[in-house]
Amino acid sequence: MVRQAAAFGLDGLPGIRSLRLPGQASLSDNPSVGRLVYLKYTEYEACWTDSLNVFSKDGLLHGSFDRFAASNKVKKGTTEVDNAFLAEIESWRSIFAHNIALRNPRLSQRELNFAVQRTIDRLIFLRICEDRGIEEYGKLLGYLNGENVYKRLCSLFREADDHYNSGLFHFREEKGRGEAPDGMTLSLSIDDKCSKI
Repeated sequence: MVRQAAAFGLDGLPGIRSLRLPGQASLSDNPSVGRLVYLKYTEYEACWTDSLNVFSKDGLLHGSFDRFAASNKVKKGTTEVDNAFLAEIESWRSIFAHNIALRNPRLSQRELNFAVQRTIDRLIFLRICEDRGIEEYGKLLGYLNGENVYKRLCSLFREADDHYNSGLFHFREEKGRGEAPDGMTLSLSIDDKCSKI
């Protein structure tokens, strides 16, 4: 069963009090994200026949586990990774919006929205670059340690402007470029605790 589960990227974590079958790895620390099965010990008896059909030697040999793994996309107590990620981004948006509005009271609503979204987009872009080996892995995390986090992140954003030459990182005038550079977000005041989300 362990080899069969590993072939599908599933790992059973049996315990006396519960049985948990996690699915895909999540982007969250929440253990319910991507979980396929969670049974409390009080539910074992009621689910015994179904569990036996799926996880027994016969069930494995006759493909019951394969069908179970293929059919269990989203069940009770689970969340798709994409939905969890979007929810996490939404919480970042709220945290950044409150903090940026508090520390930069002269911003208009439009400027606030731009600053929040652009900051999140930059962080996600750089994190994806790390994950794909385009940027040094862990570089972004290194900027989050210590004080003056946002000011140090801004230096990373400037490096990205030189490296990627994209609208996401556009801080100075460039010949032939139609859009004005972002002269606002690098001068924002953002609390360290907020920048570490």
